[in-house]
Parts: sequence; structure tokens; C-alpha cells
Amino acid sequence: MRLQLAISEAQHAETEYQRLTREMETARTELTQAIDEAAHANATIAPLLTIASAASMADLRVAVERADAFREADAAVRRAEEKMLAGGDGLPLKQLETEIAAEDLTALSARVEEVCVACEQADAHRDKCIEALALASSTFNQIAGQADAAQAEAQRQDALLAMTEAIDEYVRTTTAVRLLKWAMDRYRDEKQGPMLAKASVLFDELTRGSFDRLSLDTDTDPISLTGHRPDGTIVQITPGFSNGTEDQLYLALRLAAIELYLEEAQPLPFIADDTFVHWSDDRTGAGFAALARLAEKTQVFVLTHHRHLLDVAREATGGRVQVHEL
Repeated sequence: MRLQLAISEAQHAETEYQRLTREMETARTELTQAIDEAAHANATIAPLLTIASAASMADLRVAVERADAFREADAAVRRAEEKMLAGGDGLPLKQLETEIAAEDLTALSARVEEVCVACEQADAHRDKCIEALALASSTFNQIAGQADAAQAEAQRQDALLAMTEAIDEYVRTTTAVRLLKWAMDRYRDEKQGPMLAKASVLFDELTRGSFDRLSLDTDTDPISLTGHRPDGTIVQITPGFSNGTEDQLYLALRLAAIELYLEEAQPLPFIADDTFVHWSDDRTGAGFAALARLAEKTQVFVLTHHRHLLDVAREATGGRVQVHEL
């Protein structure tokens, strides 16, 4: 009986030994795999530490947080630029403040409002005069040949006189509105400012001469930006621009805003993330040339996963590029 018990215990111990041996082999395999994964992760992180000038993972996390904050700030700047373009004729904020201080725009706006109100009142007065004339004519026809016909005729003449005065006032106010609009349009054309001028030159370059300038279309609500071809054709952004041309317009406006910013503030790095996805190679070369000029004033980073753009960039910039593969 004892022998049988000892044999059973020995068999159980052997089974347990084999199980533990298998678990140990599995643990060794997992440990080896974890060591390999850690080595691979360190090899992947090492270039990022070098690029970010970080000595540790904590420093790298701080660099990533700063990069995220910069992207958020860049997005806020972009929204501010778009808002400035929509409401300020593309002028920098300081120049807008200077021109507002120099021009009595408040009085001009108030005058336009007064003219609009006067025009509405003239319209209403004209309509009332027309109604009065119609009523007088109807009454005159009804009482023709009666004793009060003379009085009705006098009322008709009064209505004609009032209508004439209303028409004169209507003509004066309508003319005033048109003259004010002409003056405002002329002022806007003369004061579009350096940003739109810089953007026009850059857009001409980026589109390889397909468009020679940009302008604001004040007949639309809200005011919109339009492109002008060398033959005089005016093209609306939507639906006239392709995806690539829209990207080139955005880059031209962005570079123009940054150049004006750099004239008055400390430079900040410029980051372009796959900007040239919808661009042809010749326009991409023009884009790299423009970025190379900007790189003379501030750092420029171009992120892309299209390897063929390296040759385009080297050719467009005369080899003045540094490539970092991630």
C-alpha cells in the first residue's frame, strides 16, 4: 500500500515537474521576446531623441507636448489669419488699426446707414404717392361733370407734385448710395495692403504663371478672394480652383502672412505636413523654392512620405536640404 502511494506521488511529481518545465520555457521565450521588443523600441526611439535633442524619455515627452502645443498654436494662427482675411481685406492687424485711426470709417458707415434708411423712406413715400394718385384718378373719374370735379383735379395735381418730389428724392438717395459704394470700393482697392500683394506674387510663382494676381470680390456676401489669369479671366475659388490650386493659394497666403510677421516679431519654425500631395512636379519645385527663401529667415520643416519629392526639393533649392528619415 505504501509502495503504491509512493508511486502515485512520484507520478504526480513528475507531471508537476513537466508542467513547470514547460512554463519555464514559455517564460524564457516571452522574456527573450520582451528583450527583443525593448531593443527594437530603443532603436526606434533613439533617432527621435536625437532629433528632439532629448536626453531621456521624459525629455522626449516634453518635446512631444511642446510640438502638440505648437500645432495648436499654428491652427489658432491659421484661424486668425482666415478671420483677418475675411474681415480685413487681407491686411495685418497693426496696419488695420493704423488705417482705422487715420480714416473716419465710423462716420462713413453711419452715412451709408443713413442713406439706406433714406432710400427706404423714399421708396415708401413714392408708393404712398402712387396710391394717392390712383385714388385721386379714380375719384376724378367718378365725379367727372359734377360740381366738385375741380377739387378732385386739384387733389390729383397735388398727388402728382408729391410723387415728383418723391422721385427726385429717390434719385438723389440712389445716386448717393452708388457714389458711396464706388468710393468704398476704390478705397478698398487702394488699401488692400502688403499681404495681398505678397500673396499675389507668391501665387503667381507657385502656379507657374497660371494666375498673376489675387483680388477681393466685394460684390459677394461675404467678401471672397478671386484669382486673375494673365488673359484677364477672373476665377472664383469655388468651383474654379482644383485641389492643387487651392493648396497653392493657401500656401501663398500663409507664406505672405509669415513674411509680414517676421518683419515685426521673433521667428518661429515653419512646418509643412504633406503640403504637395495634389501638386504637379513643376509647381512642387516652385513651392520648394519659395520655402527655401523663407528658410533664410526662419527654420522650415517639410514632412512627407513621398520619396520622389527629395529629388524635386534638391533640384529646386540647389541641394540646400537636409533629410532626416524617421
